[in-house]
Amino acid sequence: MLTQNGLARIKAGEKDRMEPDGDGLYLLVRASGRKTWLVRYWQDGRERKLTIGDFPAVTLSQARQKRDEIKSRVRSGLPARDEPDRMQLANVAREWLKYKSPQWVFKYTQTVTSRVEHYILPALGNTAVGALTRQQVTAFLLSLSRRGTVVTARRVGEVIMAIADFALERGYITSHPLQNVTRILPSHTPAHFEHAQTPETFGALLAAIDQIKQPITRAALQVTALCFVRVGELLAATWAEIDFKNALWTIPAEHTKRRRELAVPLARQTMKILRELKEYEQREIFHREDIEKEFVFPARHPRIYARASITEAAMLKALKVLCWEAAKEGRTIPASTVHGFRHAASTLLYSMGENTLHIEKQLAHLDPHRIRAVYNAYDFLDERRAMMQRYANKLDMLKQPFTTCTALL
Repeated sequence: MLTQNGLARIKAGEKDRMEPDGDGLYLLVRASGRKTWLVRYWQDGRERKLTIGDFPAVTLSQARQKRDEIKSRVRSGLPARDEPDRMQLANVAREWLKYKSPQWVFKYTQTVTSRVEHYILPALGNTAVGALTRQQVTAFLLSLSRRGTVVTARRVGEVIMAIADFALERGYITSHPLQNVTRILPSHTPAHFEHAQTPETFGALLAAIDQIKQPITRAALQVTALCFVRVGELLAATWAEIDFKNALWTIPAEHTKRRRELAVPLARQTMKILRELKEYEQREIFHREDIEKEFVFPARHPRIYARASITEAAMLKALKVLCWEAAKEGRTIPASTVHGFRHAASTLLYSMGENTLHIEKQLAHLDPHRIRAVYNAYDFLDERRAMMQRYANKLDMLKQPFTTCTALL
């Protein structure tokens, strides 16, 4: 039998070896020096091995106690340990997020994590993943849809199915009844993203955005209007991506929808906004000069992440408040989503007579005809730089009739 003092003196050899303690308990001493406790036992006519931890984190007495528990369960006809399908959904969901998030862009990771933390876990998190029933999940999804969030309910249902599939693939469960569980939800007719329909209404919206008092939200909306990047690309941006010397924002492939690097030339107006924002963050938020690794649009009080950007929801709320405040004063500001700025930019650029290739390249749309075999983030860079400056100048012109608005937020 092994002793606690003797365990520390056991040295690794050229090959892995097993040091017996008795009644099926062994210490596996690897050539690397790692020491792992194993229990060998017979069940259903087969010899099996179960790892119960490493020494010294698991002491000799703890290992013997665990061996006795395993042997007792096996003699009673039970599995050596709790069946994997009794794992709580919360644990499996977080393991799934950790596994999948490196494959996603930052914005999508934030979105899915929010669905898990704010919808799924409060309602189902304590349920064993193998104990989920179709009736339980459909009742939960229908309750979400009755709140008027049919799209959210559908997306949440898709996440639950993905988690259950992950549990199946990992061997935590042998089956699940949740295939196509979202079919029960009412149909939803998709609507176009709201955006300013005319240059005049776009100008009114831009002028109102300039009066937002919260500097980070204001700058995020201003840069969105000027650069019309996707919201995920905007919110994942760090200061390291901004080249102030060359007035260029290089969005890495992992932050883009198409998984392709995107170069965004920055107009003078955009550079001014970003310089002022960086100075503000260095002075008021991070209290240091070097903030290259920080988000360009950081959240002041993140709920889920210790370090996070502002959310699309915060930007949408600011846009809605602008509309409410304008209505109180008898003015009209068009309703808009964050993605709506891309629609407005595309419409305006085409009306200005800009080159189609340059517009579509800057919008990061794929060429439907596959004319170009090789993708280059810097194609037409000089031409796009000139286009972006003309566009920024055009936005200034559109705002001029509305620049007398007072601060709203």
